[in-house]
Amino acid sequence: MRTTGLGLSAFLAAAGAILAWAVSYEIDGIDVQMVGLILFIVGIVLGAVTLVIAMNPRRANARRDQMRGPALAPPVQHRQGPDQPPRGPG
Repeated sequence: MRTTGLGLSAFLAAAGAILAWAVSYEIDGIDVQMVGLILFIVGIVLGAVTLVIAMNPRRANARRDQMRGPALAPPVQHRQGPDQPPRGPG
């Protein structure tokens, strides 16, 4: 199960929560609390999407089939040069 997006979503949600509810700094023209709330929501949505994609059984089966494919392929012959015989795998 590939869950790379969970780390990013946790980071965005944590940073957004800190900006939205723990920071009282004010910048002219930028509402820091609103930016934090947006980051928090994006982090939560990204986490949910990542979990839905990771739990999809069709995606897991397709990945398992891809892993089996190259193992069944015939070995590749490599040539070193005109005076050396072909070299097999291993």
